[in-house]
Amino acid sequence: MTQKSIRQIHLPDESIRDPSITPNDFTLLLYLKAAIYDHNYKYSFYEDINKLKYWVNIKDNKTLKKSLLSLYDSGYLLIKTPDKFVQGKPVNFSLNKSKLDTEGKTFTMLPITILEMVRDTTITREAARLLYYYESRINRKIPNRHFCFPSEQTISRETNIKDPKTIRKHNKLLSQKYLIKIEKHKITWDYQYDENDMPIFNKYNNHYYVNLDKMC
Repeated sequence: MTQKSIRQIHLPDESIRDPSITPNDFTLLLYLKAAIYDHNYKYSFYEDINKLKYWVNIKDNKTLKKSLLSLYDSGYLLIKTPDKFVQGKPVNFSLNKSKLDTEGKTFTMLPITILEMVRDTTITREAARLLYYYESRINRKIPNRHFCFPSEQTISRETNIKDPKTIRKHNKLLSQKYLIKIEKHKITWDYQYDENDMPIFNKYNNHYYVNLDKMC
């Protein structure tokens, strides 16, 4: 099965790199964008809260409400979700089309299997955010350069994953699942030499490859 034959979730690159939303917020947004398809491409619809929690693998209402409020404050949701969820009563979600529509914008699409992997705890919500982020930075129109090379500081700033150790942790998970490949490249030199007269490089710039075929 090829990537094109699997349903894709499209998100504008500006949303993928929006530092105002956390990985939890991002995964919720990913699910809600996918739900537009299920609701005949309408940006306003009712959704079951338990179904939402199941797909984004958020167990408690407090965490869910915090992220929904964040999406409302960031302008992705036009209607503030209720303070209390009523068992069995769907919640109205009204998404901001001007922020989420990809027409006329640069955007990134990845298979819905990413959400399925979050649901099944195969990957984390942070890992899902990083997958979209790296793919958004890759220009696949350039032959033989299907990788991106943002610094950890840039990744942290644009994904709201503030601790570099957390980025490395979830990169390791993605690498173990063969969803990304990371190559290290020495990039800076302060004109110091080792005992063998070889230059000592003191920083590395990772090259990130996204393995689209492993998502099918």
